[in-house]
Amino acid sequence: MIGKDTGASTLIISLANEALQFAENTEDAEALNPGRDLLDLVEMLTSNQSIAFENVLNQTDQTAVNAKIKVDFNFQKNILSAIPPIPPKNNDERHQQTRENLPIFKSRHQIIDTINRNQVVVISSQTGSGKTTQIPQYIMEDSLLRQQNCRIYCTQPRRLAATSIAKRVALERGEDIGHSIGYQIRMESCISPITNLIYTTSGYLLRYLIGSKKLVFKSITHLILDEVHEREKVTDFLMIFIRDVLKSNPHMKVILMSATLDSDIFCQYFGNCPVINVPGNVKLKPCTSVKFSSRPDTKPKKWLPT
Repeated sequence: MIGKDTGASTLIISLANEALQFAENTEDAEALNPGRDLLDLVEMLTSNQSIAFENVLNQTDQTAVNAKIKVDFNFQKNILSAIPPIPPKNNDERHQQTRENLPIFKSRHQIIDTINRNQVVVISSQTGSGKTTQIPQYIMEDSLLRQQNCRIYCTQPRRLAATSIAKRVALERGEDIGHSIGYQIRMESCISPITNLIYTTSGYLLRYLIGSKKLVFKSITHLILDEVHEREKVTDFLMIFIRDVLKSNPHMKVILMSATLDSDIFCQYFGNCPVINVPGNVKLKPCTSVKFSSRPDTKPKKWLPT
């Protein structure tokens, strides 16, 4: 985002910021022209301080107004108003068998039914159950059966997790990253106007939602907040912001996913929403004895559970 420089108008800076954000979320070359015009205007303001701001504004006023109209129209047309349809998935028996072996697969019907009947749902399951990669796909498959369009945002606490999970989901669906499955993080974006599932970081989504217009929620059908049990500050602020806009966006579904069984705090915060507990494959066994390594070259000696 462009900061506020000396003598620069708040209006022009806000216009340039909107153009930048729009340019990052579209591949339409014609729609990028207003953004370039605004960027040229801001560059002129910031590079040559000797030019009076009033003179520059008078010379480029019509360009800024036209760009504002085009940006608003194209942004609403391509991003806000157009929720993309779900494309058919390429059948791959190898990945399908892997998906069916995950613990979350047995609860897929319960999860989808609960999401369809409630605006907020908490899903608790152990790490490795497949909730991060599978639940968004269940929502997409259900939307395809219902012939409904959808756009899902799924947050991750770290950038590496967002990119790697997006690539894994795209692989399972048999398609290239950036089409119906993509990711968007700071300084890197791999999405298009037809992307249905976007993996992103909690911080990026928070800045995106706060910095965007309220109409942006009209293009989001599902918000999935993953790893909420970590209780990061950004995730907590994101939950506060989302709860405030739920009433004005009844179409939007919110799914909170946690790896712990203690989900009562999230359930109570969102008005006693339903909680789904999915068992995992991890079974903890007590450690009955401990022995030292007998190798003389091991320094310090390691504890080896048996």
